[in-house]
Amino acid sequence: MNQLNNLTSSWKKSFDFFKWSDLKISLFITLNTFIRTSKILFKNFKHVLCFFFLLYLLNNINNSFNIFPYIWIKFTFLFISFIVFFFIILLTIRPSTDVKNTEYYLNNFKKLPGFVATISIIAFIFTPKFLSVYFTYMNFFIINVLIFILILILTPLLVTASLFFLDSEGTIKDIFKAILNSLKMMFFSYPIFLVLGITSMAAYKLCLTIQPKMISISTLFYIQIIFNLILTGIEFILFTTISILFLSLISTFYLKIKHNNHKRFFK
Repeated sequence: MNQLNNLTSSWKKSFDFFKWSDLKISLFITLNTFIRTSKILFKNFKHVLCFFFLLYLLNNINNSFNIFPYIWIKFTFLFISFIVFFFIILLTIRPSTDVKNTEYYLNNFKKLPGFVATISIIAFIFTPKFLSVYFTYMNFFIINVLIFILILILTPLLVTASLFFLDSEGTIKDIFKAILNSLKMMFFSYPIFLVLGITSMAAYKLCLTIQPKMISISTLFYIQIIFNLILTGIEFILFTTISILFLSLISTFYLKIKHNNHKRFFK
């Protein structure tokens, strides 16, 4: 009964974060984090961003012309690259008193294997359930429901677990502590993450709606290449901007929840 009362009380307190006096501060912090992160990324990781843009362009070209039919090639180049990109962005967004210079990134890069392990364990827990439902029913409605649940639950869980891990010493024990703390944060503050999940779902739908499409032109092949290159650039900038903004938003609420409930996560 006490646990239920604690949960009810925690959920009620979660709605206090959406009071305008508190929400406007959170939004201001999010915007500030977004601007600061964007400046650091473009200042220190220009070559990395160019590399990821080329991979993104290669994927779009491959989808249109089927240059690399083997799925392992796409997995190697895109999935692993996405994990590294995600790691760099979270290291930059992560609230820290450290100066985010070259030394900061080199010192924290040793956490990459544990970071990957944290994401992999969470994916291993949830993904088989999604796949079993998908292959059982395999229709458009079920796919959309799965995507909705995936974004609504899994995305905030992955981000908060990653932030917990990056805030730790990076040991094997810290991987499981980060996942446990992330589950506790999601459970006791679910109204917040429900709203964040719906927000991310809206952002996902927005990306799909305004996403530029690769085109095929029967003549003037070089014009086709240039035009598709421009469209891919717009799409990459849009995707990166929305991703950084959303991760900044989760980071803001992560920090506020962690500080307001310190004893729950650090006994």
